[in-house]
Amino acid sequence: MTTVGPLNYSEDIEEAVLCENKLKLLTLSQIEDIRFELESNVSLTGKLLVVELEEKDSLMSEQHDLCEIVTASLQAISNKTSDDARVKFSLTPATHDQSGFQEWARAMRMVARLPDGVPVHFRKNLWLSLAERHLHTKGVSWVQTERRLFCDTTSAEDRELSVQIVKDLHRTGCSLFCGVTGQHNQAVLKRVLLAYARWNTNVGYV
Repeated sequence: MTTVGPLNYSEDIEEAVLCENKLKLLTLSQIEDIRFELESNVSLTGKLLVVELEEKDSLMSEQHDLCEIVTASLQAISNKTSDDARVKFSLTPATHDQSGFQEWARAMRMVARLPDGVPVHFRKNLWLSLAERHLHTKGVSWVQTERRLFCDTTSAEDRELSVQIVKDLHRTGCSLFCGVTGQHNQAVLKRVLLAYARWNTNVGYV
């Protein structure tokens, strides 16, 4: 939950007072127009939200069906043990406890043995779930850690690393880091590499 500091709270009050003073200068007809516009915007936003939720439900249903297909495929290629019969594939662990994670990890290991390995569109969820589990077992608060790793305030060491990272990116010869779009890609990767150097100080940037 986001907390509002004293400064932000004071600014919010000041802004509210300014808005109230502006409203007092308007005619009743102008206020009615504003009310009508706000109601129209709320109605439109509600309709858009309904569309998004319906699409989400459709995608979730499709995802469930695809997971069932993968589950059937895994059981078909399994050794037909009692444990194999209980394997149920899902993109993320069904529960956050140890047993839920182990069951999910076992299914993922079986997926990795498929001819083409883990499907590309599953890999993001796989890495995110593994990373979250790693942080959880280490007792790391990701909210606080993320704030520290991706902080815009840089030290002298950070600036030195940034220069070295940019030099190395230019040396790769990869088209992703060349041209107009290359500058954006460089900035994104540099941010990630610098964050890792802050996270794992023993390794740093090598």
